[in-house]
Amino acid sequence: MPKSSIHPNSDSFPNPVFTLTAAYNNIKDIMTGKLNPMTAMMTMKLKVKGNMGYMMRNVPVVLDFVRCAQEVTKEIL
Repeated sequence: MPKSSIHPNSDSFPNPVFTLTAAYNNIKDIMTGKLNPMTAMMTMKLKVKGNMGYMMRNVPVVLDFVRCAQEVTKEIL
């Protein structure tokens, strides 16, 4: 199964604090609301690379990002 990942321009974001990667189907399920992002992380369907402590301290911000992405996804679909 192919994986999707976003690689920002390294000049714009030289040191990301963390990155998230997942298979396309898992990203699709998260974006359509079929898979909870926290459940995906705990079951390793959504992998975190980098500073996990920083991300865990900022879970509300990460979940807000997911909610915004879900709204955009609904408008596109």
